[in-house]
Amino acid sequence: MSDFKGTEKQIEIMTLVVEAAARGHNLTVNDLMAQLSYKPGRSALHCSLKFLRQHGFLETVSHGRRGAIVTPTAAGVSTFKGGPGFP
Repeated sequence: MSDFKGTEKQIEIMTLVVEAAARGHNLTVNDLMAQLSYKPGRSALHCSLKFLRQHGFLETVSHGRRGAIVTPTAAGVSTFKGGPGFP
């Protein structure tokens, strides 16, 4: 991981998103909430996602009834690829 100084929760979010993308999966916000080791409120998670989006690490795309899909950007992948779960 680079010198990103995010919180442990932001790092966990990005690690889950990058790992899912590496396996060819897209996570919805609901999927992400279910996989986190802590149980954030929806608004708290959206604040973290907004922060990560503003820093160029991920994108969210509305997907109708399925909800928003969260995907890492190239910067997100390169920054978080060396995190937990990665070689």
